[in-house]
Amino acid sequence: ARAGDRTTHRIRRIEATPAGVTSHTNGGAALGEPENVAGSLRSASFHDLADVLGPVIPHGRAPRVLGLFAHPDDEVFCVGGTIARCADAGAVTAIVSLTKGEAGQIREASTATRRMLGAVRAMELEKSAEALGVELVTCLDFRDGQLDALPRSVVVAAVSEAIEDFEPDVVVTFGPDGGTGHPDHIASCTATVDAIRAM
Repeated sequence: ARAGDRTTHRIRRIEATPAGVTSHTNGGAALGEPENVAGSLRSASFHDLADVLGPVIPHGRAPRVLGLFAHPDDEVFCVGGTIARCADAGAVTAIVSLTKGEAGQIREASTATRRMLGAVRAMELEKSAEALGVELVTCLDFRDGQLDALPRSVVVAAVSEAIEDFEPDVVVTFGPDGGTGHPDHIASCTATVDAIRAM
């Protein structure tokens, strides 16, 4: 595992004010304009996020929400709807995957080879993030299926760096059971909780 290896992609730029989104573009027409078939903003109020973010909604700037997970695809089945709702209301959102998911199943042989699976899943994460309205995606290069075998301090250090880089108001991740009991999910939760407690 090389904690310093990471791939970061800016999906799109979001300019927001406390009153809501002022410019929300995706390489073309602003979302919400009739010619944009990608979708439109359903809400432009950070206050609509009070039931999601609780009392941490900042004053004078857009809230920042970070999803921190073990693998590409964890963001979707874990809290995809919540992240999309936050992005839709104008929050600045980011997703960090600790691995590229290279040990995952290949259900359709035409989509990837074992050698290319990590790159394919990282690209799928970018497309997922774009569909959710997420602005920034980072894929770290820890080995899939090995997070729980690494020294906890190594994973905590990488998680701490991701949190410090993005400066979120809220971090979402798995619960202590990892959602499915997957050891990597549990390790990502533990590392995230440890990193936040140490700040």
